Amino acid sequence: MQKKTSGFLVILILIALGFVFFFNMNDEMEQMDSSGEMMEMNDGDAMDEMGSEGYQEYSEEALASVEGPVLFFHAVWCPTCKSLDNDIMANLSDIPSDVTILKVDYDSYTDLKKKYGVTTQHTLVQVDNEGNLINKWLGSPTLEALLAKVQ
Repeated sequence: MQKKTSGFLVILILIALGFVFFFNMNDEMEQMDSSGEMMEMNDGDAMDEMGSEGYQEYSEEALASVEGPVLFFHAVWCPTCKSLDNDIMANLSDIPSDVTILKVDYDSYTDLKKKYGVTTQHTLVQVDNEGNLINKWLGSPTLEALLAKVQ
């Protein structure tokens, strides 16, 4: 009986350590800086470190300062959103100079979601300079796929 209990405890401890490791790894992203060196940042730092005019965190000021942006309705809990965000971050130099992607927090901007009929995260909405909808689609898996939809 003692061996079964000890074995069960070892398994529980290994599972707990696995969860701790998994969540710690999930909280960090690796990105390349402009010199090709690896740098680590957590999800909160990613937007601060973007440094690209082509990919910015949404704000009313950012929206007013760019022409015809693509709004990327992103949720931190959404795995496909995170995948696209990682691909955009890895390929910032591939964003054409006439395209700006604004990363919109899906959980915070309910009025913006209502305005464009966004009902699910990982929705992309291209608007004109006056905020009129040009194109709306669900889930581009990569930056390349996203750019193929831009009109």
